[in-house]
Amino acid sequence: MTTFRIIGQVIDSQTDKGVSGIQVEAWDKDLICDDLVGSAITDKQGAFQIEFDESYFKELFLDRKPDLFFKVFYKGELIKSTEDSILWNIENQNTQITIPIQKGDIKMPNCDEAQNKLDKLNDELDRIEKGCYQIGNRDKAEQCVTDAYVEYLPKINEARRDVRHCEAELPPVGPQETQGRVTFLRVSDGKDDLLKREVTFKLDTQLGRVFGFQLQDNYPVREGMLSLLRDSLLNNLDVIIKYQQVINQPNSFVSSISLIERQGVTSVFENLAINS
Repeated sequence: MTTFRIIGQVIDSQTDKGVSGIQVEAWDKDLICDDLVGSAITDKQGAFQIEFDESYFKELFLDRKPDLFFKVFYKGELIKSTEDSILWNIENQNTQITIPIQKGDIKMPNCDEAQNKLDKLNDELDRIEKGCYQIGNRDKAEQCVTDAYVEYLPKINEARRDVRHCEAELPPVGPQETQGRVTFLRVSDGKDDLLKREVTFKLDTQLGRVFGFQLQDNYPVREGMLSLLRDSLLNNLDVIIKYQQVINQPNSFVSSISLIERQGVTSVFENLAINS
């Protein structure tokens, strides 16, 4: 029995570098209903492998060969489908494929909305409970409280789960350090005061996250940090950043940047970006 093997890689379309932690599903295109034939998670190099045998394709048509397309997910969210470029009538037992994605399409969760919903439900329950105790009849007051809890506790428990799930997808809180190459760099318009400009950037190793700092805070040091970011973007070099991760937020405030040259030596501009 023939086994089909898809050997693939998910890459960043801007840097051609592999993207890890991406779920890839292989689907068989059918006139009536598309069918999932396999899935895999990309490794540190963005590589994945999916296998399936021919018995599936010969259930209805003896000479049928798979017509495949792929769906790409990050944290359960669909970020790309190749349905518009199907691999028709696959015959090779080993098929190689590269799937480029735009990392800018990947969003980190913002847990404020989930937390606000939970807070609102707790406030509503508290308000109703206080109103119940204003009822002169004790039995009716207790029944009022019971009815309120029966109605609101399932909603509150569900909201709590939503908050926990959201926070589980966020990076750890507190001082952190990471390394990668700059794929996006923007300096916002400070209008009349150039010192109020805000710098935001993204790294190829941090999906869906945005880092930033303001130039007005310790301006000479921050200007040096901006210079290192520009070098990384223009020359495709790695930077090491130190940053502060805030709870319930996908974005981070950067305090230090060092540039790694191709020879593996830290840039001479490192002293401009230490301990801002």
